[in-house]
Amino acid sequence: MRPFVVKLCGIKLCSINSCLLLSFFLILLICGGCQQTKMTFTPVQSPEPPSFKPLINAPIVESSDSSLVEHHLVPQVSVLDPFHLLHILPGRLSTLNRIHLVAVSPNQPYQDADILAKAFTEKGLWLANKPSAKTPFNCIESFNSQVSLHSVTLTLACPDDQLETALSLLVDIWSTDSFSDLDIAKLRRQLALDKHINAFNGNEIEKLWAEKILGQTHPYNGALNNEAQQKTLTHQSLEKIAHQAGIQSQWHLIIERDASIEPQQKTVIAAQMKRLPVPSSFSEPKLDSFKPYGKTLYVIDAPGSVQTQVRLGYHLPLQAHSSDSGQIDSTFSCELLSRWLGRSFSGRLYYDLRERRGLTYGIYGRCFDNPMATILKYYGSTQLQHTGAFIKGILDHLQLAQTELAEDDEVKALADYYQNQFNLMFDDPAHRTARYIQLLSKQQDWQAIVNQQAQWQRLNSLTLQQAAQQVFHAPPVMVIRGDLDKIKPDLQEKLPDWHIVTP
Repeated sequence: MRPFVVKLCGIKLCSINSCLLLSFFLILLICGGCQQTKMTFTPVQSPEPPSFKPLINAPIVESSDSSLVEHHLVPQVSVLDPFHLLHILPGRLSTLNRIHLVAVSPNQPYQDADILAKAFTEKGLWLANKPSAKTPFNCIESFNSQVSLHSVTLTLACPDDQLETALSLLVDIWSTDSFSDLDIAKLRRQLALDKHINAFNGNEIEKLWAEKILGQTHPYNGALNNEAQQKTLTHQSLEKIAHQAGIQSQWHLIIERDASIEPQQKTVIAAQMKRLPVPSSFSEPKLDSFKPYGKTLYVIDAPGSVQTQVRLGYHLPLQAHSSDSGQIDSTFSCELLSRWLGRSFSGRLYYDLRERRGLTYGIYGRCFDNPMATILKYYGSTQLQHTGAFIKGILDHLQLAQTELAEDDEVKALADYYQNQFNLMFDDPAHRTARYIQLLSKQQDWQAIVNQQAQWQRLNSLTLQQAAQQVFHAPPVMVIRGDLDKIKPDLQEKLPDWHIVTP
């Protein structure tokens, strides 16, 4: 029997049998394309530290004597009364006095610090738009506020003849009815908007990370993101938040200027400071009750995610003032290890996992040295197929840091990096002041900076290894976010002794 032939406009296209066969292959091709391609996971490789061999014919840079810088910039501290201290910070290049009224709460965080931050910002805008008084105050537009869990800083930059007026205004902001003129509905809307922005920016993993690395009952976890308070905020509740912050604070006035304060001026300053809330709610330091989780991997399941976010680190003991000479100070260990492994381009993790193996666009380390918690954190993202190799690569570097001594060139590169960062900080008055306020919030003084500088100058490979052994001997706290169905087989293969938990 002859096969039928399909014609179109007199042109023979194909026979019926050929058309059926062609259709069959087209269906197979389309269906095959719809099927999900099996993911091929990246294999594990041994960790490799970077090489820091000196460049041929490179110029020799002479190292500066940092002790001279420290001596020139050492603050002058005066006790006005038991609750108020005056600090004169020299080295300001501007002719204006930069005045900082600082409240610190070393032993307990400020509750609803995020609400306070927004309220002080809105207060600054209200002051800037307020109609001028009979005597114009020219530096009101320089007002700035910085709020952290343990400090509140209100700042103005004013000439000498307006110093007392500036201080009076800053003190007034802490008065009982200071926020009565604010648009409270606008404040609530801004807080709600911040919540949505944080959710869009991936704040989900940061929230779980904070809960796990601090411990669920840590005071920091309850000091922020009080949704009920933000939704029902009123002038009365805002004043209550500010009042509680005031009575738990120690007060410091920091003035950036080279000239000292005259005795008569100091008397006026002391009288102004007495108008601040009287400290009456000091608390004793809380014991750190954090307990490690062992080899537990917390996974936020994000179906459809094209990358895996990784947060990994350690909760260091609060032993900054420990007399145990056999242990390296936690603050120094935290800063040292965050920079050694995670200082971007020249850090071990960045070099090996990005530059050499291409597993990530970047991986970084950071030390969060707060009065009630010292946290070492490494963070980065990777493609799904690299997830297991990326995490295993980080863990392998934690192990390598404990077992093999770093070469002298690498130690020198690390010390030089810190020294350069240190010099940049001292060249910038804003960063220098922020560092000083951080010291005050930890009940430390300028000598803490000098002591840490001396530790870095004595740095050697044995100190590096000791710090790594002291911190990395236990499994890190680890939180990741990614498509669990896709990455779970890779995690189980490369991390067989880790227990995967989905909170």
